[in-house]
Amino acid sequence: SSFFQRLIGLSTTHFGMSTPEINEERQARAAEILGRALRLAQEAERKAAKAIIAGMPGLPGPLPSGAGDTPRRARGYSTIGSDYEFELYPTPPAREADPLPARVAVRLPLILPAGVEGVTLEANEKAVRAALTDWVQLPDGRKGCALRFVTKTEPASVKRYQVRPAEGSASSIPVRQLQNEWLDLAFSEQTGIQSFRYLGEEFGGTDFLDPFVSYRTKRKPVVYPAAHWELLPLTDECWEGVSRVRLRAEVPMDTPFGEYTSQFTYTFSLFEELPHLYVDVEARYAATPCTETIHNMTQKLRRLMDLRWVEVAPFQLQPALKAPAGRPLRVWKHNYLGITSYYDLDYGRVNPRNRELDSFNHQVTAGWVAVSDGRHGLLLGENAEWLASMAFCPMRLRERPSREDGQQSLWLNPFGSYYGKQLDYSHLGAKGIGADFLLAFSGALKPNGPSYNGQTLRFSLLLAPYLGDEPPAALQNEAAAHFYPPGIVFHASPEGVDALLPTDIQDEIASGMRQAAIAGIDSVPTPTAFLVNPSQGQVDLVWEPPRDVPLSGYEVAWRANGETEWQVEPIPPASRHTIPNLQDGKTYLFKLRAACGSNYSAWTGETACTPGAVSGSGLSGFSGLPWRSLLRLVTASLVSVVRAWLGYRRNTGE
Repeated sequence: SSFFQRLIGLSTTHFGMSTPEINEERQARAAEILGRALRLAQEAERKAAKAIIAGMPGLPGPLPSGAGDTPRRARGYSTIGSDYEFELYPTPPAREADPLPARVAVRLPLILPAGVEGVTLEANEKAVRAALTDWVQLPDGRKGCALRFVTKTEPASVKRYQVRPAEGSASSIPVRQLQNEWLDLAFSEQTGIQSFRYLGEEFGGTDFLDPFVSYRTKRKPVVYPAAHWELLPLTDECWEGVSRVRLRAEVPMDTPFGEYTSQFTYTFSLFEELPHLYVDVEARYAATPCTETIHNMTQKLRRLMDLRWVEVAPFQLQPALKAPAGRPLRVWKHNYLGITSYYDLDYGRVNPRNRELDSFNHQVTAGWVAVSDGRHGLLLGENAEWLASMAFCPMRLRERPSREDGQQSLWLNPFGSYYGKQLDYSHLGAKGIGADFLLAFSGALKPNGPSYNGQTLRFSLLLAPYLGDEPPAALQNEAAAHFYPPGIVFHASPEGVDALLPTDIQDEIASGMRQAAIAGIDSVPTPTAFLVNPSQGQVDLVWEPPRDVPLSGYEVAWRANGETEWQVEPIPPASRHTIPNLQDGKTYLFKLRAACGSNYSAWTGETACTPGAVSGSGLSGFSGLPWRSLLRLVTASLVSVVRAWLGYRRNTGE
């Protein structure tokens, strides 16, 4: 089952450890297992959808009233003119739980015929306010878009909707402020967000949104904040019941290879009917040259990396929550057993050296986390259809001596990575030597910033301020519905659109965009960071794929040293490949090029490698250990030897 495959996948990873790709083989194995889990889940979803269409028993939810009289389509999907018709099924928050009543902002992909610029949405013959956003032009003249509307899910009900073509009324008025009866969010091209108010109270000022990247140019890392903000136009979108703002931050940083810039794009959506904010984030990290490798006991298969990356914060938030140390801030969270609990940030009470924490909140979390000062709180939720993690929101705590007992401030870093000082355990009698050893020799405690180099991540967040301590039950339900959105089954779609599930339309839009991108390619960049790793009877090739190119695959070529004829093998898109059946002790040459349709990149440089068994790396020395820790270690060892010798003298009488 998909569930069992996910359990196996968790057992293959270095889960919970901060590290850049500590083991390439293990990472590839985990991706294979979790990919199988995803395919099984998709097959199960499609099977259930076909059962719904056919009116078969054993459905995942009750049919709407009168559904027995509705004609069903045996093959799962068909067409009726230019309309869409679909049913929406609330998703339970856990395997054995019932769906929860909640207000949900639905995002549904659609493909509209050429010339159609707008639609009407009806539920049970009643008009529903709906918006069309994120337009995409497809090669055949049609357009892809997202239908956005608000619905209320009930545990034992299924809603049926109809989408019909209509005249479009695009909103072309740029806005710098989002506002409804609960929220007021003002934007600025100087600071990104100017203010964030809920029911008239400030929840975040000019420092509320503060993205950054830290990068080590010399010995110490340098923090590079956003140097440029820009409000981007949202053209041709049809807004009905929602308003939107798109904001971009640029984070340039100095590297030994020159200046490189990361871009973070935020699209804020505020619905008139909901007291919370939705934010879609695209984080495009700069691609700095990879020239270093990791050497440790578990990393036999190496990959070239830029190990100067330390921290990334694509959407760091500092809510206006202030609490004295005597009444610390509180973190609320939900787990996969359906339990909501909290813990207080009173680490300094146990050990004064832990008043400030560089990185925490790595416990398993299901969908959302909230922080509160007792009077105000901010809930932050993730969306599993975009990007999800069981520890998606690391936090950072600082205490400012603005009051006699200190003042706590908190930063939240969803889908980012903090790094810094480990917790101090001197209150338990620890001397810190063990922590120094782990930092020096354990790959699991290195910064995982290098894993973000050159990557593009997209995630969707729910930002919900509230009054009080614990998030209200209704808000918790809505956060759960954002994490696991309702299921949707199409009963009808326009001619030329074969859709049973939203993923069918997403795939068709992606295919059209890919065709357009391939047609516009003039030249294909050469893969970078090409490295060949020896193993017994084989070699493992690793590389960094070209960025922003719809690759159709690669060609791998190799020959024995001294020979002239190359063996060439086409392979699908990937970032690693194994060439088996090679002779140990014999040197071979390898090269690689990327393919995009009928276009090819230049070949990488030829790399020589000699297959053969490789033993694990060892601890080669104490170069990573601070000299003070080394001195303490030697002193403690001498003291232990002297104590043992004195004990021996006492026991033997010598």
